[in-house]
Amino acid sequence: MFERYGKIVPANFPRRLYNVDFEEVVVAKEIKLMEQFGFNQQEMKFLIRNKPTIVFYEEDHKKGKPGIITVHRLLCRKRGFSDEVLRSIIVRYPVILSKTEEEIEDYFKIMKSYGIK
Repeated sequence: MFERYGKIVPANFPRRLYNVDFEEVVVAKEIKLMEQFGFNQQEMKFLIRNKPTIVFYEEDHKKGKPGIITVHRLLCRKRGFSDEVLRSIIVRYPVILSKTEEEIEDYFKIMKSYGIK
């Protein structure tokens, strides 16, 4: 796993990734994520190094946790961002995947209060 993604700090790697079959689960989910959202291999390596639980995006969404589905719904469907802009935001700011819809909306309210649309 660490050979595939590079410099991952094992202590920061979530336990639930250790408890699954790497090839059957992690790589399969990575490929699905790349196909669904259009990430390339380099972007996925970066995201998994910085936000490894991204591969559990479907399970997390079903549990009501924030993640890429929430960010996509808010930015692309509600705010009209393109998929390319969404990918750029996520790669540049992976922590956005941990933000709830309310937290992201608050950011837009702050921007609007300063006249930024």
